[in-house]
Amino acid sequence: MYYLFLCRDNGCFGALGNLVAIANGEKLLVSIFFSFGLFFTVLFSLKMYTGMTYNLVKFKLRDWYKLVTCFIGNALGVFFICFLARYTILGEDITLLSESIMANKFKVGYLNAFCSSILCGILIDVSIRSYSIAPSKGLSGSVGVMLPVIIYVYLGLDNSVANWNYIFLANSWTTECLIYVILTIIGNIIGGVFLSAGLKFISKKD
Repeated sequence: MYYLFLCRDNGCFGALGNLVAIANGEKLLVSIFFSFGLFFTVLFSLKMYTGMTYNLVKFKLRDWYKLVTCFIGNALGVFFICFLARYTILGEDITLLSESIMANKFKVGYLNAFCSSILCGILIDVSIRSYSIAPSKGLSGSVGVMLPVIIYVYLGLDNSVANWNYIFLANSWTTECLIYVILTIIGNIIGGVFLSAGLKFISKKD
């Protein structure tokens, strides 16, 4: 459980950097900061919920507990860092920003949450795969990991676990929030499986 917890600790640092960059109106910098979390996760072979979904095509029924355990561990890691961050000099600003972010997400609606989380799941899948595949093609594994994250954050797509940062900081515990979270969890799973299933289908054709 510790490495699942540690994984989201570092994802949170990216999210906190993201909030500070938002406050300064630096959207590209927001995206770059956020990519740190997944870079750290892949570098040290940690486990992140949205990074595990591409393996679901290989999972047997008895393996699904791994996904649930990963999600819980990641959520605890988010809570730990957000709890500490609230009592730093950044606390008031990041709390207000998180409230604004969640209000905007609810305003856009559930269909956006579902569709954007599918797209996010696809990009996370590309990111995770890039670390091992890119070097074999003469490309940078680090850039391969970070670039899809930069793109999904810049586009404002939904990562179900990353959203926990804003939920915890905003203290947003409502039925509306629960529905939003469930939709993004399902969307990330669909997006994560999409590329894997496609590649598996292509390999069978070949």
